[in-house]
Amino acid sequence: MIEKKRQLLKSIEEAELVLVGLGKEFIVDDSAFSNWELFQKWKEADKEGNYLWMEPFLKIVWMKEQEGLENQRAYENLAKLLEGKNYFIVTLATDDMIYASGLNGDKIVAPCGSVSKLQCHCTEEIFYFTKEMEQQLKNAVLSGNLAECKPFECPNCNELLQSNVISTQTYNEAGYLPVWEMYTKWLQGTVNRKVCIIEAGVDFSYPSVIRFPFEKIAFFNQKASFYRIHEKWYQLTEELKDKSTAIACNGKEFFMNLFV
Repeated sequence: MIEKKRQLLKSIEEAELVLVGLGKEFIVDDSAFSNWELFQKWKEADKEGNYLWMEPFLKIVWMKEQEGLENQRAYENLAKLLEGKNYFIVTLATDDMIYASGLNGDKIVAPCGSVSKLQCHCTEEIFYFTKEMEQQLKNAVLSGNLAECKPFECPNCNELLQSNVISTQTYNEAGYLPVWEMYTKWLQGTVNRKVCIIEAGVDFSYPSVIRFPFEKIAFFNQKASFYRIHEKWYQLTEELKDKSTAIACNGKEFFMNLFV
């Protein structure tokens, strides 16, 4: 493992561009959310279940307030690793934790969506979970009077706004497409250039987003180096074995301990 880490660091140092794909192993474990003090206060105040609409928004607040999560350390190490490099990151995580890491947000695309972005079925417009909305929600829960916080509704049709994530039935891709266009243009600049491709924590969820495209880029670019890091799905295709490195390790844990 130590030798493979050194090899990866050397490949990044020598690369002109670095392409990173982050999969499900980087999604925040929210099992502790139900133990959060504010969640418990909300449950106590909503015994009749009249304010269930608040739960997904409380989860956004919970994630923003967490410190010391493994994900944060992994992202911070990735930011340190990519410092000074021309890079782009594709992530399947929707929790937005990556944007608080020191990485350049303009160089990150999240095709599966973002919990901080909101949508409604009646429009292509994207809305945002603002600091004002967050404060209204927290004040209502802390006071025990949930009615103080009015539902976050669409200004066009007055229906409840939903998270702009792929699990939402009417997922609106407009939320990520502007950055996706920047990403595709950036990819055009990798042709015949020395590029280091890192695929970490990616399984077969949405393989057309990261897994298959990254393999294709690695195959056709003779100057590319390719690293596949996953606890279970680290295997390489025959066509890529001579120019790629498989690392059997959880992607998040690999970057957490990168400099150890």
